[in-house]
Amino acid sequence: MASVSFLELSLALLCFVVFYYFHIRSKRQNPALPLDWPLVGMLPALLANLPRLHDWVTSVLTASPLSFRLAGPPRSGLQLFITADPANVRHVFTSNFPNYPKGPEFAQIMDILGGGIFNADGDSWRRQRAKAQLLMSGPRFRAFVSRCSRRKVERDLLPLLARVAGVGAGECDLQDVFLRLTFDVTTTLVLGVDPGCLAVGFPEVPFARAIDDAMDVLLVRSLLPLSWWKLVRRLGVGYERKMAVAGRDIDRFIGDTIAKRREAVKATGGIEDSADLLSSYIDDDDGDAGSGTVVDVFLRDTTLNLVIAGRDTTGSALTWFFYLLTRNPGVVSKILAELDTIKTTTTTLDGMVTYDPDELGRLVYLHAALCESLRLYPPLPMEHKGVAAAEALPSGHEVRPGDKILVSLYAMGRMEAVWGKDCREFRPERWIGEDGKLRYVPSYKFISFNSGPRTCLGKDMAVVQLKAVAAAVVRNFEVDFVAGHVIEPKISVILHMKNGFKARIKRRQVMNSL
Repeated sequence: MASVSFLELSLALLCFVVFYYFHIRSKRQNPALPLDWPLVGMLPALLANLPRLHDWVTSVLTASPLSFRLAGPPRSGLQLFITADPANVRHVFTSNFPNYPKGPEFAQIMDILGGGIFNADGDSWRRQRAKAQLLMSGPRFRAFVSRCSRRKVERDLLPLLARVAGVGAGECDLQDVFLRLTFDVTTTLVLGVDPGCLAVGFPEVPFARAIDDAMDVLLVRSLLPLSWWKLVRRLGVGYERKMAVAGRDIDRFIGDTIAKRREAVKATGGIEDSADLLSSYIDDDDGDAGSGTVVDVFLRDTTLNLVIAGRDTTGSALTWFFYLLTRNPGVVSKILAELDTIKTTTTTLDGMVTYDPDELGRLVYLHAALCESLRLYPPLPMEHKGVAAAEALPSGHEVRPGDKILVSLYAMGRMEAVWGKDCREFRPERWIGEDGKLRYVPSYKFISFNSGPRTCLGKDMAVVQLKAVAAAVVRNFEVDFVAGHVIEPKISVILHMKNGFKARIKRRQVMNSL
């Protein structure tokens, strides 16, 4: 009898759920917006669309339009305000910047970054930013960036691609190549160590793999209720188990590197022979923060933040840029014509051409093409902010303490209200004015390098690397998309390609008319 009653109750509940579903679905003005269920809110829609998160958010913001409040289960802490409205971005990132800190929840989610600049707020953030800006803006470090970028392209990247082009079908995973390249360059600039990821045979580097694993976990954390992922971490299962292993590998590599750099700095009596940021921090801080343990924690957090900022974002940007070039051969022709205007070039022993990064700085069309790629495929597809005090945003939406503001950079690049009806087209010309010069676009509309007081400190360094690699590869090789290979964004903090970028590489016949 009891089993019959339970069966009847279950059927009644199922009928109610089905009836309620069709009822609220009929009341919705736009079917693209997620359903708000009793007890679970909009969490089912979020979880169902997680594999295609960025495109789903784009469709929701297109329908809403530009801003949408996604409510999770009651008392879950999952109260997301998602926006791609430039007016909101300007207000949050600049006009009322103090009211929108990263917040303590962000620091918990991104705990692997420690107390580094990405997690820091208030005085700690201001001190770290001031010191990093001082070190990175100096002529010594800028020259080091240009030298390292060009050397890595000449000695490792071009010979590697030439070997690929000369074997079989000439195919490789170009995303893997670019991530290895930018990892080597970034660790050299930040830590003074070249791990040799781009060496023949593509050796596995545990530090690089650990960063990849950590990035995969962080986005999942940011979209789930705090209590949920903390429980998974406490149990040590699933993706949180992967995070724990990644954390140990990262700490081991950076700890060993800090110890070796300390010894090297002591041996030389300073940083005369070392322009990397770690050596500069050690030389500047050696007695500043008390015990060596405290200093090492600061150095670990600082350098890890800088490595992740430089390696993953630049590698992602290069991957999507060359993918777009394979789809737009007319853009390639215009970049080649512009490169022909550079008179100062270097020809390697095997006949390949490279460029002085300073010469590349004046090229308008190359810069415009890179900006256009970053607009459509921003390396950091979402920015996160907390709320200190309740207020109304320019869009008219109210935000309150406890809300999590997510700015979708990926969606913003696809909004007609922001970029016009051709917003989904790859058109570098939108960045060039009638006078042939670069057109000014405010950072709250083009937010790939962040906006306001938190504007990316490494922007100039990233642009130098992007141009050095892009120019050399475009000039020396034809890159074709391998037919049938599926390209889609990976769900991670960084906008990588889920299946890599299978490309066919062929040596270009260099015809420099100069």
